[in-house]
Amino acid sequence: MKSLSLGPNTVKYVEAGSGQPMLFLHNGGSGHWIWHYQIKHFAKKYHVFAFDMLGCGASDRPNVTYDLDFYSQMTEEILEQLSLKNIILVGNCVGAAAALEYTSRNPSRLKALILFNVCGGHDMMSPLVRRASLPLPGFLEPFHRSTLKIFEKTPGVLKSAVRINYADLPDPKDPVFLAETKEARNPAQTLSRLNLTKGLSTFNKFSHDFDRPSKLPPTMVFWGKQNRVLPLANGLQFCERLQPARTQIVENAGHLVMAEKPDYINLKIENFLSSLSGHTNAHDSA
Repeated sequence: MKSLSLGPNTVKYVEAGSGQPMLFLHNGGSGHWIWHYQIKHFAKKYHVFAFDMLGCGASDRPNVTYDLDFYSQMTEEILEQLSLKNIILVGNCVGAAAALEYTSRNPSRLKALILFNVCGGHDMMSPLVRRASLPLPGFLEPFHRSTLKIFEKTPGVLKSAVRINYADLPDPKDPVFLAETKEARNPAQTLSRLNLTKGLSTFNKFSHDFDRPSKLPPTMVFWGKQNRVLPLANGLQFCERLQPARTQIVENAGHLVMAEKPDYINLKIENFLSSLSGHTNAHDSA
């Protein structure tokens, strides 16, 4: 993996292909590997970058609050350092929220915006995930950290934490599932989870009547119909407010639709990008 310095921190990323830049951001607690099938596919035509966001994967894990501004600023610094313009920016969950926030501030730098399961903080989460993600008072943090460490060593808990991202049981040999399982066992995840929990409330702006960016580039939103992290009903409300050029509801898919239905997702992205010259609002389910 390649490295990029962002102040005192280092982010790791993979780079492949050539042509128009296409940058991928993942969901919280995950890594660039969720885009395994998209990296291989789109590197044939585009200059692909897929990052381990700060606090995740092989990148540094600073002990700060991982809020919306933290990740949108990270996105801006990455694009500035790489001198990327006319970008196709793609994100999932926390990465999608960071991409949208960045775009609202820098719309002219993007060719297109592709969002998956946009994180709207606690208010958009399923009840189970919301309860597990609520921050605790500071004096309870040592207890919270100890509890997380116990859970992380419990096989059944780890399996449930990974499988909640899928609509159906994934292939145990799937490279994305294997990487997700390995990261779930990473002891460094304890601090990262706590830091993201502290910042989740800042993502709530996308759960309410946020102001749609006035100069939003052509935008496509994907949502897994069986998403058990960010339920579809909340996603549809989000899309009503955002009014993207195209909304794609993916049947038999959850929070990691890009890994669950890779061929379908790649085809839909290709079709969207090829139709940018005359895009219109559309709502599809398949």
